Amino acid sequence: MPPLLNMTTVSSTTQKQRIEFIDLAKGFCIFLVVMKHCNALAETTALSMVRMPLYFILSGLFFKTYGSIRNLTLKKTNKLLIPMITFFLLGELAYLIASSMKPELMNIPDRSIIDIFTKGTMFNIPVWFLLSLFWCNFIFVIIVTFIKSEIGRIIAIILIGTAGYQLGKHEIDIPLFIDTSMSALPFFCLGYYLKNTSILYPNSLDKYNWAFCICFGLIASTCILFPSFKENSYFANKLYGGIWMYFFSCISVAFVLTLCKMIKRVPLISYVGRYSIIILVLHYIIKRPATIIAYSLLSNNTENIGWIVFIITMTVNISLIPICKRYIPYVVAQKDLIKNH
Repeated sequence: MPPLLNMTTVSSTTQKQRIEFIDLAKGFCIFLVVMKHCNALAETTALSMVRMPLYFILSGLFFKTYGSIRNLTLKKTNKLLIPMITFFLLGELAYLIASSMKPELMNIPDRSIIDIFTKGTMFNIPVWFLLSLFWCNFIFVIIVTFIKSEIGRIIAIILIGTAGYQLGKHEIDIPLFIDTSMSALPFFCLGYYLKNTSILYPNSLDKYNWAFCICFGLIASTCILFPSFKENSYFANKLYGGIWMYFFSCISVAFVLTLCKMIKRVPLISYVGRYSIIILVLHYIIKRPATIIAYSLLSNNTENIGWIVFIITMTVNISLIPICKRYIPYVVAQKDLIKNH
């Protein structure tokens, strides 16, 4: 049994501190996602190294087998597939309504409702991550269930991750983002293994976190020296840099996690992190009319248009969190729609 699972003396204060620090990291991550989608923050090699790997690693922290493959599949159907399907279809409905009212605004080429299968230009693009995350959970529970050796599991994770990376390198797509999930599996599993250590909990090394943060930051920043690195697209499974990409992504995530552990909590960001799935599924639908509003308000000055779109999108999104929790909890992963009998 992993060491952390034997820690019966962990205090409620420790648990609370860990939750706050993880919520802060999740909030930081979703802020980066929304900034990127609103064009408030230009995508760079360094950002692409940390943004999605951080999301996959944080998701891996919450992995549980729930006792069987069936139970996990049911649980993740509630938490991932139902929100994904709901807000994918809601995005398609929004597209149909908007395109019938203002067709000149909906100039999205070559799109259809089957884009979720083919990585096409679906209207609510961010929901792809929930589907990919479902596959990461499903693949990993199979590994954990049928491979009892820890070394064997790690080898399987590396082989599957390598296979996913090679599929992207050779431009071979597997439908439903299964190839992306394979490429991201090492990050997801790293989160799981981090959870099963004492690193994320308060410990005697925390007094050196500032030094760790500086070291991680300095090492991560050297990624700009590698000409083979480019902006990664996990959506398209276009990843660059091989094993060094994984290394620098993990170091970049270590920097962010260490920094968040030192800060512990920032009220607004931590709140957003706690309900990040609501932000994820809604922000792209909100961002589109927000863009139209921002351009109409700033028709003569579009220099900071991305930040205006971001502020409008996040303001609306945050205001919708309590509404979603109260009125549609079953489709925003706050309650289970399908019961396990």
